[in-house]
Amino acid sequence: MATLFIDRPGVALSKERSAIVLRNQEGEVRRVPMRVLNRVVVWGSACIDSGLLVALAERGIAVALHSGRGAGGNALVHGHGPHAGLLRLSQIRLIDDSSKRVAIATQIVKAKLVAQHRFIATLRQGRPDCRLILTRTMRDMSPILGQVDHAQTIPSLLGLEGAGAAAYWRGLSSVFAPGLGFAGRMRRPPPDPVNACLSLGYTCLINEAVSVCIAVGVDPAVGVLHSSVRRRPSLSCDLIEPLRTSWDREVYELFHNATLRADQFQKRPSGCVIGQAGRAVLYPHIAKSLKVSRRWIRKQLYLAIERSGLERAQEVCHATPSEDMRDHDEEFDN
Repeated sequence: MATLFIDRPGVALSKERSAIVLRNQEGEVRRVPMRVLNRVVVWGSACIDSGLLVALAERGIAVALHSGRGAGGNALVHGHGPHAGLLRLSQIRLIDDSSKRVAIATQIVKAKLVAQHRFIATLRQGRPDCRLILTRTMRDMSPILGQVDHAQTIPSLLGLEGAGAAAYWRGLSSVFAPGLGFAGRMRRPPPDPVNACLSLGYTCLINEAVSVCIAVGVDPAVGVLHSSVRRRPSLSCDLIEPLRTSWDREVYELFHNATLRADQFQKRPSGCVIGQAGRAVLYPHIAKSLKVSRRWIRKQLYLAIERSGLERAQEVCHATPSEDMRDHDEEFDN
């Protein structure tokens, strides 16, 4: 299954039988069969026929809409899924059990910190020019990781996650070329090319997690580590935490190998914007990442439903999740 990326302004999308018809401002027409897609990502301004949105929703094909204006908004259009009411009620009861909630949140934070620590360790071996600061980063992260299992509350887990992230970004910023201007994680708007790539990938990951939650039948807004607040898909944010480092690694490799360059980005008052040439490089990597992440997220939800004894687990999962993410399973399940 593939991802269709639309990033040219003024493109009109409509439905013709079982295909998406794309018309650009010059009148050129292209057709894409819906059967080969599992998501459509629209970047910037486009006109989408409502009949097409309904047809895509019926087929379970999510449509992610991004304004493309620095810190602009994004939205996800998706079908309603199986309406697993009993499953969602059980999900809320589980969240109300403080001991179970802390136990699950502990797994999430530990998985994220372990993945970050491993990535820094890999960089330390491959980048002898940054060995000193990366060694210090590992030294700073190790005691934080050791405290996670002893945390008793969500705020304390969030504090440890934040402390680990601060050390991680200090170390990671040292391995990028100074000319990129990357001094750590910053967003809304991203001020440099690295942060722009990280933000785009994270946004796509969150939208993918929302899509999987809806398809499985759980509420993407009811989180464990992340509290439920207005407009935040908190459970989806929880699910992608262990996956963020995989995207960090991908972005590092793209810049380290000069597959992405600073001249493919534009600095604007609203933040750093990825140019068309940069997006052409990024999109295939995002699509590949989302394909793997979708299988892993679905499997984690299935395992959580099965272990928690939530009602109708077999009804909401139509297929056994893939075993392709063994490395991630090792981090998240143990």
